[in-house]
Amino acid sequence: MPVELRAPVRLAEAFPDLVQPMKEALDEGGERNLAASVDELQVYALCGCGDDFCGSFYTRDPANRQTRTIGLSRPPLAPFAVGVTDGGAIAFVEVIDADQQTWAEFKQRYTALLRGASAGHE
Repeated sequence: MPVELRAPVRLAEAFPDLVQPMKEALDEGGERNLAASVDELQVYALCGCGDDFCGSFYTRDPANRQTRTIGLSRPPLAPFAVGVTDGGAIAFVEVIDADQQTWAEFKQRYTALLRGASAGHE
């Protein structure tokens, strides 16, 4: 079950090191419309599974049925996959296969956001 943040946070603020690689990989993978949308993405919720290896987050309100993910796209060699809505927007991001340093930095930010969100739900 997703853990919603108290308020959406811009992707560039939450995970700044992910923005440029996402844009480049999506663009190189032929997903130019998705690449162009990365700068405007916001993080609404984090995956609540609790697995140490999980780095999934929602860029649309997961409670809104209008943003149902219909497909998962992974650009070649990208350390992430994106879930796309039927309207062609990125709704979900799963960080996978990142190198060890990138993963450590990402996970540190992810855990801090998760703690903040969990504190708001107590």
